[in-house]
Amino acid sequence: MATEYEVGDAVSYEGSAYIAVENNIASIPGIDDAWDLLAAKGDPGPPGSDGDGGSGGDGAFPGVYRVADETGPGELVNMGGHQQYQKIVLCDPGDTVISGGYYMHPSNAFPINASQPFDQGGSEGWRVFGTNSSARPFVAYAICLDVTP
Repeated sequence: MATEYEVGDAVSYEGSAYIAVENNIASIPGIDDAWDLLAAKGDPGPPGSDGDGGSGGDGAFPGVYRVADETGPGELVNMGGHQQYQKIVLCDPGDTVISGGYYMHPSNAFPINASQPFDQGGSEGWRVFGTNSSARPFVAYAICLDVTP
């Protein structure tokens, strides 16, 4: 099945970026008139410097990936007169949430009404809630950044 593109869709192709200026089906960016060039592939740059040796840390990325309880449907709460299941994932105090989300097995899918940053008494995190009439399990996660010096 060929991919359909609409005006305004952007793609990358052979290192360059293109935007569709016509609706098209599987036309080739850079060759067909259905695409305009956004950014051309550049030449490789010069090698970087050797650096100063670093601070001697353990090399670990300072981000932390946190996951809420994977086994249950979450907490049943009343939101605007509707029963919703929610899960909240909190970062460590002082950390900053940079992203988050949820996932569920396709056979357990149900409508998610919100997946958003959340603050609970100074601790940042991520909140997910939705209409889960069958109390199906889902996972909420937060990606936190440790900003302590």
